[in-house]
Amino acid sequence: MSGLLAVVQDAVAAAFVLLGLSATVEFLLHRERARAYLAASLVLFSLVPALGRAQAALGTPNPVVLEVTVLAFLGSGYCILLFRTCFVPLRRWRLAAATAAAAGAMALTLAAGLPPHSRLPGPLQGLVADAVILTWVGLVGEPIVRFWLASRSRPPVQRARLRGLSVSFAVLIAILLVGTVAGNRLQSPTAVLVTQLAALAMVPILFGSLSQPGELLRRWRNGDSDELQLAMKDLLVFSPDRATAAGRAVRWAARLVGADAAFVLDRDGEPLAALGMAPDLVAAASAAWRDDPLVETFARRRVVRAPSILVALPMDGGAGLLGTLPGPFTPVFAAHEAAQLRGYASALAATLERIRTTERLAAMERAKGQFLNLASHELRGPVAIIRGYMSMLERGTLGPLNPAGLRAVRVMSAKAAEMNALIEQMLEAARLEEGRLRLEVRDADVRGIAERAVEVMRLLADDAHPLRLRVDGEPLVAAVDAARIQTILTNLVDNAIKYSPAGGEVECRVTGTGESVRIAVRDHGVGIAPEDQERLFSRFGRISSEATRHIPGIGLGLYLARELARLHGGDIAVESRPGLGSTFVLTLPRRQPGDGAAGPAVPATGAEAVSGE
Repeated sequence: MSGLLAVVQDAVAAAFVLLGLSATVEFLLHRERARAYLAASLVLFSLVPALGRAQAALGTPNPVVLEVTVLAFLGSGYCILLFRTCFVPLRRWRLAAATAAAAGAMALTLAAGLPPHSRLPGPLQGLVADAVILTWVGLVGEPIVRFWLASRSRPPVQRARLRGLSVSFAVLIAILLVGTVAGNRLQSPTAVLVTQLAALAMVPILFGSLSQPGELLRRWRNGDSDELQLAMKDLLVFSPDRATAAGRAVRWAARLVGADAAFVLDRDGEPLAALGMAPDLVAAASAAWRDDPLVETFARRRVVRAPSILVALPMDGGAGLLGTLPGPFTPVFAAHEAAQLRGYASALAATLERIRTTERLAAMERAKGQFLNLASHELRGPVAIIRGYMSMLERGTLGPLNPAGLRAVRVMSAKAAEMNALIEQMLEAARLEEGRLRLEVRDADVRGIAERAVEVMRLLADDAHPLRLRVDGEPLVAAVDAARIQTILTNLVDNAIKYSPAGGEVECRVTGTGESVRIAVRDHGVGIAPEDQERLFSRFGRISSEATRHIPGIGLGLYLARELARLHGGDIAVESRPGLGSTFVLTLPRRQPGDGAAGPAVPATGAEAVSGE
């Protein structure tokens, strides 16, 4: 038993010495007053078991070593009290009383000595040791209670570290108090072994409180990890504007590091959000960042109280700033949360840039819509006048024209008609963007709509592009705005003609299934590469190539066609291969016999019914 006890005592001494060295390294790395007091306390405390083992090795108690041991012991308790005052200041009279008690215990030890070299009568010798222990308990007891109470409102890792510090010192106090009360009854090898093992068990807890090992961090932060993930998702995905994103960011930034206040500045210094800060302090921070947007310069100017945690937010064209004004425990106990804050700041910067880009794109879209609306309205009147005069010239109302003049008028009339169609597309796009487009939905036989669209385009097609209409024999009724479905079909047929420069038949086939009506427009033109097909349906989306660059258009036709189809509950798809032509398919929901009528049916007008190919 004695051999095992000696090994455990040596282990306790070595463990506390290593703990003291670890705390000293932490201080040298950070150079903070609080860490200096904590390192001093642990180094002084580590001298107690180390000197005890040294005396045991010498075999005879040395009075000087005993006195140094007691002074180190009391000094460790006093440094813990000073460590506490770095976070929550102690009233002056209380600090003065604690200082006097520590100094009195030291003076009593030096004056009276300790057994077996005490200069006091036998009955009084034990009182000196009791006074030293109780003084140390008083110096350490108040801070550990304060740390435990403060931990309740801290983030998970801070909370665990503060409680670990409190528990470990509380156990050391318990060991000393039990030893003081029990006296000789606790001197058996078994009892000493138990107390030594309890002291040894506190070393890893103290080390975890000071150095936050990775595995402990993972265990400690589990409580908030899910919430943090949800907060990141809210920030990245569900923040509709910069003010909302910044407001969420300051709340979580303060929570992450246990800060009392936080703020976010834009790249131009404009405050996006602030929490727990007076308006004049926010204004001062904004002005300082606007003058020099560098974290190092901002920190040196001490606009906000130290120690603050400042993180730059990289943005396009500059950097913003996320700042937190930490609570008293943050610098020492929140290194992990500070690292998390930097990760959260990266997410915030990405979110602010995403929102800025979205707002910029939305502004561009609004500008496009306004331009479409303005330009189409301004152009509509002059084009109508030009078309009117062209019609009068063509009919001879303004006098006869020679054959060359008549051909010129017809060309100009065709071009004016093209311009008028573009203006109508622009107007429809503007109505669609502004939500002013309304459908006049009625039950209609889609075969008749397709016939009218093909007949209109047959007047404009040349001999190189024969048009063919093929329809099913049975009525194909759908609830549609007939005029707009005809617009869709004329657009598809017009594109089939324009994008078949070498000529070829253009076929429009109307078929039905149990639930849908399908109108397919097929050509033998230049075709479209698979990677370009989706872009066809975007606003102003055109595929530019050597074969198509000369073809007129502004990229609104297919965009409007698909949007109108979707307003009807249908869609448009394309099947195409370069050089082999294209097939555009308009699909619409079919009305069933048992469905209530959407309006008076528009009958088919006698299109030739052809079944099969």
